[in-house]
Amino acid sequence: MSNDLIPINTDSNGQQTVNARNLHEFIENKDHFTTWITDRIKQYDFVENQDFVSFSENSEKGRPKQEYHITIDMAKELSMVERNEKGKQARQYFIKMENIAKSKTLAVPNFSNPAEAARAWALEYEEKQKALAMVERKNIALEEIIETRTWIQDKKVATSMATASVAVRENGKLKDQLGESKTWKTAKAIPWLSDFFELSKAIYKIVGMRLSKISKSLGYNTKKVPDTDYGTINAYHIEVINHFKCKLTEDPNMMREYRRAA
Repeated sequence: MSNDLIPINTDSNGQQTVNARNLHEFIENKDHFTTWITDRIKQYDFVENQDFVSFSENSEKGRPKQEYHITIDMAKELSMVERNEKGKQARQYFIKMENIAKSKTLAVPNFSNPAEAARAWALEYEEKQKALAMVERKNIALEEIIETRTWIQDKKVATSMATASVAVRENGKLKDQLGESKTWKTAKAIPWLSDFFELSKAIYKIVGMRLSKISKSLGYNTKKVPDTDYGTINAYHIEVINHFKCKLTEDPNMMREYRRAA
């Protein structure tokens, strides 16, 4: 798979983005581009200035056209819901490029060298300040900002960071429990579930079983989060939940016996 299969850009905040026109062309969707992207944004609840930015730009013929630059997560989801070989190939490509980008940040400085250690800590402090400023501007969860620094893997470094990390981890657990995490949600925290079913402990259990099955088929893990009724319950990746919603929408007979009466 070519490394330039679909061009990936980096914006002024260091976030990787994709031109939605390039993705639309690659996956060979037959709809007009503007129809395709606006329908997908509405159908899957993508948020402007969070999942994508849009702007007007003159074409080669001088006529204005609307452009959309989308995040890698949004590009993966759009590829997945296309449900064809080109969509699968695009999603695998974005995952591969994410892994390559992460691998470039995994080198740990030589902390036995005082000068190099000092530079590393100064850089870490500067990155934290930038991350905190980004939180204030965009209301991005602190959990995600800390995760962008996953290259700090050395045990000695992790120990020195432990005190600061405790509050972040507890905050992340609470967000998962309340369904506020952008990446993971429990069945009880899925906001659109009541559109399909009468909510009850039984339906949460049934939906959870279905989400666990989909997680396994798509290669995602589940993770445990605190729950007041059961102690701990499973949380599922947002891509798994969106995949489940897509199937429910497309197939009226799926889980028909549990559906809300029309």
